[in-house]
Amino acid sequence: MKCILVSPDAAFNNTHLILWDTSLSRWPNALQSLLEEMSAHDEPQTTTFGLQGICERLSLLPSAEIAQPAVLRQLLSAAETLVPSPVLQPVALDLAGFNLADETTFVRLRTLLIAFLNRFYQLPQLGYREDELQSNGELWLITEPNNALARRLASQAEAIAQGMLLSRQLADLPALDCRPQDVALQAETWAHQHPQTQW
Repeated sequence: MKCILVSPDAAFNNTHLILWDTSLSRWPNALQSLLEEMSAHDEPQTTTFGLQGICERLSLLPSAEIAQPAVLRQLLSAAETLVPSPVLQPVALDLAGFNLADETTFVRLRTLLIAFLNRFYQLPQLGYREDELQSNGELWLITEPNNALARRLASQAEAIAQGMLLSRQLADLPALDCRPQDVALQAETWAHQHPQTQW
């Protein structure tokens, strides 16, 4: 699972593009009529039709007021239906209009990103079967590549999601292989690989 920054000018033709109804004007004219139709609804909307080859799947989120707990709860609930598992393409989420310098916004967005990253989780990632294909999901954050706060947000969300995957692996270990010292060693190794969690 990876969380990476991409420019708004990137090609999204093979992605699931997730936009907010507060930033519609920055997207291609070919999508405008479809986006306007989708924005007439109060609930998150998803379609695979009328996309003009711009993306494979398009979702529109109705509110960017993520600092409000009720809005965050609605978005976390919607993540399960917006991004059905197994996830077959990269998911690209627009970060335009968010003030990442605001700590509440930053933390709430990180929570949402982790929810999306967890949609990539599949049993083959636990490594039980060598012949199974691994799911190498990518969550693209659409923002300017030199945005330091967005880079920090991406690295923290990815590290936490990887930590959750590690906890699933540890939970499935036989008792004799999961002694406290084994768990501590795994956690220490993970922490060295993800120094961004110290921020």
